[in-house]
Amino acid sequence: MRRWWPHARAVIVAFHLVAITLSAVPSPEGGLNRANWKDPTVQVELAAWAGRFGMAPAAFEEQLWSVAKAYGGMYSDVLAPIRPYEALAGSEQSWKMFVAPHRFPTRLEIAGRAGEGPWEVLFEESSATATWRRETLRLERLRSAIFRWGWPNYSSSWTRGCTSLGALALDDHPTLTEIRCRFYKAKSPSPDEARSGTLPPGKWWGTRVVKRGADGVAQPAVKAADEPVAAGAAK
Repeated sequence: MRRWWPHARAVIVAFHLVAITLSAVPSPEGGLNRANWKDPTVQVELAAWAGRFGMAPAAFEEQLWSVAKAYGGMYSDVLAPIRPYEALAGSEQSWKMFVAPHRFPTRLEIAGRAGEGPWEVLFEESSATATWRRETLRLERLRSAIFRWGWPNYSSSWTRGCTSLGALALDDHPTLTEIRCRFYKAKSPSPDEARSGTLPPGKWWGTRVVKRGADGVAQPAVKAADEPVAAGAAK
């Protein structure tokens, strides 16, 4: 064993280094979703790169989509024999390098009401007053989920998330009969806009409503219409 173990160890270490290096290579994994590509953040990036290549944004997007699909398929084939080892060693690369700033971020709002009364905001990100369960909602793992819920391809996951949050809110507020979860989406302000307080207009997105059933138990969240935002209004 003294003779062969150093050689075996060297092979194992070399294989591990190759595996994690290949796993960390930039790839479109998780990004091949056309619904996400229609998000304003992605469209701004596509338009910027199309300009650099002297192409129309629509033509550039189609060509990039074809290239990304081909590259993604090849990358998956390369990683196929490595996946079992990654699972065994716990060395999966769960996310790739950030590719661009999120210029149209979402802000979570949770509100409740009794009957047909007015909505009362219970929680709003970055609010100093609407702070229901803020300690829980600001946990790192939950913040990661909230970020994902703001993208179209996580619609079903967002519905389940709102169901859980709505049930928790109804338990904490026995007089409320409905909980509304939604996101406010707007362009990040420029430094001048932030200094002047003239924030870019936004829109509501992903509205879900959780109702208290006749038995007092929260029902699964259902989609609801996104209310319009007055022209020029911003949160």
